[in-house]
Amino acid sequence: MSEHLTIDDCMSPGPYTIDVELPASQAKKLMSEHAIRHLPVVEGERLVGIISVRDLYIMQAEKVEGLETVRVRALMKDDPYCVQVGTSLRDVAINMNAHKYGCTVVKDGEKIVGLFTTVDAMRVLANVIA
Repeated sequence: MSEHLTIDDCMSPGPYTIDVELPASQAKKLMSEHAIRHLPVVEGERLVGIISVRDLYIMQAEKVEGLETVRVRALMKDDPYCVQVGTSLRDVAINMNAHKYGCTVVKDGEKIVGLFTTVDAMRVLANVIA
């Protein structure tokens, strides 16, 4: 069964996104309100990066500037790992492990339709070994 799973069987659908020009404090607020750790960063409808709670913690630890003045663009990672709906879960897991990715952005064409995170992977694992 598990060898036939696709990413869309296991992803968290309809992720929140954040605009590239918003202050990082908005990203922190959105993540906190929705108990999430990753936000796809968009410019209009186009995916341009990903920001994580870890990125915010690192920035705060360095105390360079406040989250209110730093834009999401300055903290995001360019070129997030993306796959298309229908991609084999096995292939995604292999790539996430090989590159130590914390999440995968799932797209249908150019539209962001979901995220697959390490938390989602643990949910899948728990169901497989149950």
